[in-house]
Parts: sequence; C-alpha cells; structure tokens
Amino acid sequence: MRNLIIFLLILPNLASAQDYFTALEADLTGDGISDRAELAEDPGNDSATLKLFVGQASGEFVLHMTADELVWLGSATAGQQPELAVSEFGSLRVTSMNEAIGRNRWHEVLTIAYRQDTYKIAGYTHFWYDTLDLEAQGMCDISLLTGKGEMTLGSGEVKTPFRTDLRAMPVANWIREIPAVCLAAMN
Repeated sequence: MRNLIIFLLILPNLASAQDYFTALEADLTGDGISDRAELAEDPGNDSATLKLFVGQASGEFVLHMTADELVWLGSATAGQQPELAVSEFGSLRVTSMNEAIGRNRWHEVLTIAYRQDTYKIAGYTHFWYDTLDLEAQGMCDISLLTGKGEMTLGSGEVKTPFRTDLRAMPVANWIREIPAVCLAAMN
C-alpha cells in the first residue's frame, strides 16, 4: 500500500513537468527597449504558439502578435523541444527539430525580424538528413526579405542559388509547412 501512495504522489508532478514554456527578453524592435517572446505548448496538439510583445519605456510589455501553432513541439523526453535565440543582427530565431524519431531528422529555423511596425518571418532555414543514407541530406536557406536562397544537397558542399516569390510576412500568417522550393529538393 505504501508504494501505491508514493506512486500517486509522484504522478501529478510528472504530468505538470510535460507542459512546455520558454521565454526570451531582448531588444527585438531596435528601439533600445527590451521586448519579449514567449513560446508555449498548444494543449491537445503537437505544436507551440509564439506570443510576441513590444516593450514599453515603463518596463511593461504589450502583446503585439500571436502566432498559433507556429512550430512542431517535439518531445521533452527526447530533448527536442523548440528553442528561442537572438541572432547576431538582433532578430529572433525560433528553432524546432526532430533529432530522435525515425530515420529522417531535421532542424528548422524561422528568423523573425521587426519590419514596418510588425514582426515578420524574414528567413527560413531547413536542414535534413537520413540516419541510414548519408547522401540523403541537404539544406534550404531562404531570405524572405530578398527572395534569394541557397540549396545544398548530399554530402558535397556545392551550394545552388535560387529565387522564390515567397516573401516576408507577418508571423501570424505563417503556415507551418516547408516551402515548396525546399520540399521539391527533399524528394
């Protein structure tokens, strides 16, 4: 009976540890005031929602935009939940990944920049590889500000430039899909 009671006391703590939340504060708008990004689990599905705030001189944060189901959530037990970081240029980077499930592994980076008074997806990078076929790998990197991109396929480091009509858009308008130009190279 004692073991059963201990198990019941531990079980609620394990359940609450599965809730995913991460936040970051940095000057994302370039005005010298810290802004805030929050990435949290969407209950009931496999994704995370991003909330972007603009900092005020008073120290408060005002919600500017919510991007529902922005990235794949991943698994806490596999150590592959999404991450927030700031690039060397002051843009927000949201990285999601699959580093543990199946043979097809990938990393996806959304670069978010504050342009024309809104947070926009300004860049997209997708790196993939097959754990059983070393030649089945590549990277697709797109600047959505210019429409220019580079594709690398196989273990060679030959980069092929390309252009796309896909352009920077408000983060809330992003659809959680690999852009067609990248997807075509993966197949």
